[in-house]
Amino acid sequence: MNALKQTLLKFKWIIIGGITLLVLMVVYNLFFLEDDRRESTGLVREENTVDETSAIGREIIRTLNKISTITIDPDFFELASFRRLEDFSTEIEERPVGKDNPFLPFDGNFGAESSINLDEQSPLDQPTEQLIPGGQIN
Repeated sequence: MNALKQTLLKFKWIIIGGITLLVLMVVYNLFFLEDDRRESTGLVREENTVDETSAIGREIIRTLNKISTITIDPDFFELASFRRLEDFSTEIEERPVGKDNPFLPFDGNFGAESSINLDEQSPLDQPTEQLIPGGQIN
């Protein structure tokens, strides 16, 4: 008992400092952390509340209403500054788009002119070996 008392007296300030630090951490968590962090102790946390979602919806509706009220003055297209604008767009050439059904075997043709016959059986549909009763392979 005497040795325990001497050890406690020896480390008295370390123990007091540890207890003080623990109390300060508890006080900080109770009073200074945001309510969201304190309440979200589970694995899943809902990010958007109903109020936030409805606010976003209202903002989208407001923006759509502003867009729908935009009017363009047709005289704008007659202005000299508009007529001086140059068109730098380039023509996009027509390219093959691929097979109509990407799961059919490739025959070298693309698009609608493909000569694949859908009535033919695929080589995968035809059995290569047949098992005859008795364990022999035909």
